[in-house]
Amino acid sequence: MMMGWDKMRAMGSGARRAAANAAAMLLLAVVAVLALAAPANAWWNDEWQLRKKITIDASAAGANITDPIGSTPVLVRLHTGNFRFASAKDDGSDLRFVAGDDKTPLKYHVEKYDGLLSEALLWVAVPNLQPGAKAEIWLYYGNKKALAAADAKATYDPDTLLVYHFNERGTPSLDSSVWANNAQSVGQPAEGALIGNGVRLTGQNPVTLPAS
Repeated sequence: MMMGWDKMRAMGSGARRAAANAAAMLLLAVVAVLALAAPANAWWNDEWQLRKKITIDASAAGANITDPIGSTPVLVRLHTGNFRFASAKDDGSDLRFVAGDDKTPLKYHVEKYDGLLSEALLWVAVPNLQPGAKAEIWLYYGNKKALAAADAKATYDPDTLLVYHFNERGTPSLDSSVWANNAQSVGQPAEGALIGNGVRLTGQNPVTLPAS
């Protein structure tokens, strides 16, 4: 039997199993509604020209999360239908995520950003997600002078032992968590996984994890 994995995330605390399961559901089922970029009364930083509101729906009408989650990384997928790539820097380094209070910057990192193909996958550390409720964050962009601020290791909490995005080709997968638990073998690439790139597990090309 062949199975494609597009993400691998390991948690280090048994007490967090329920939260981890809920977070996994959220990452796959979260409904992120991106409103059109528009001026607003409050503005996080005047050096950024545009912003979009992102609504994370954990209610029964969205991801239907019923267990407490707390802070968790959430996938934000950008495409031509919800984002103006031409208004951002070519490499997406001017993107910033801000909490719903429009004051608190959120840690995030970029799994993929392709301005030419208008595709992007970004992971945002969203604080205090509540079961059955909606949460709002802001995506700011449109600052040609901005420097890159993505921080993969700060996006995940210390209980996350490893995160593989499988973007590497011909080399072992690199861990995006703070623990640097890089893979010790090269898996078989699988194109068109659920989220970005993946590996195909057939029993012939295992992904060997480090002892940790």
